[in-house]
Amino acid sequence: MKQVVQTVPEQKGVSPWVIAASIAGLTVGGAVVYKLYFSKSEKEKNNEEVLQGLEQELATGSVSTMQPTFSNNKYAELSNSFYAAMEGIGTNHSVAYSLLNQLKNQRDWVELKAAYGTRKIWGMYGRKTSTLTEVILDEFRWFQMVTVKKILKERGIKEPALGV
Repeated sequence: MKQVVQTVPEQKGVSPWVIAASIAGLTVGGAVVYKLYFSKSEKEKNNEEVLQGLEQELATGSVSTMQPTFSNNKYAELSNSFYAAMEGIGTNHSVAYSLLNQLKNQRDWVELKAAYGTRKIWGMYGRKTSTLTEVILDEFRWFQMVTVKKILKERGIKEPALGV
């Protein structure tokens, strides 16, 4: 009788290079996911600083001695109406003008910006988080900004970012 010897093919382990590349890929991928979804962008950090500045201006700044024209609920209502006029396809400029016309002074402007805070809004390049001033700059063309500046100037409202 002949004895048949069967050989088992040698099994090799995974190459150390494959393991290293996999670990590197997971590390880079994890870092990208973290940066995109969990870390705050520079813009978000800047927006937080802007909002803190508004709160400080209301508490101790030049507008702190002015009486607010409206209640906090009314400022929230105005900011929500402003957002609704800006959000979606097409901007309702006449509503925005009407809302700005309700402001009486610098305090009202700062209160409105604070109530608006930052909100996600569709812009020309996708959805982004913006302050009220940024939304106005994004949504109004130069000829519409003339009206915005006129309304603010008539009320003695200063906003350097808008050129007033």
